Amino acid sequence: MAEVRQRVIAPSARRWWHRLAEPWEIRLRLRPWILGPALAAAAVLVLILARSQPPVPPVAVAAAPESVYVRFVLYAPGAHRVSVAGTFNQWDATTAPLAPAGAAGVWATTVALPVGQHQYAFLVDGRRWVNDPAAPMVDDGFGRRNSVVAVTAGAAGARAL
Repeated sequence: MAEVRQRVIAPSARRWWHRLAEPWEIRLRLRPWILGPALAAAAVLVLILARSQPPVPPVAVAAAPESVYVRFVLYAPGAHRVSVAGTFNQWDATTAPLAPAGAAGVWATTVALPVGQHQYAFLVDGRRWVNDPAAPMVDDGFGRRNSVVAVTAGAAGARAL
């Protein structure tokens, strides 16, 4: 059997190894004239990120052969969030958000609608229902009125009336 020999480590290597194993102390000197601008820059960055909103994803998906892209536009100055809900999305306001479009207070989105008559309304800031002032209206059967868009198919293709 092989004989095990004890290996002698040089004293300088032993000191070096012990220094690695011991806890280290790091001292930093913060200079107030550097810390102030750094904190101000961090605060500005936090404010910018807090005020920014995530981009609204595109809503219009590829239209089926018997559908047409319909653009919904609403002028709602002072609104923070606008969406459109109707019979085409089972009145789910989360599926068709509008995005700010060009001029201040103008919100718009494009949705692929199947052929037929669809009732809809805009939901402003998640609490106030607003009808489309540019569209005809019908009674909803619950004492309110909804806007209406009619999508027809013809020889020239589908179109919204």
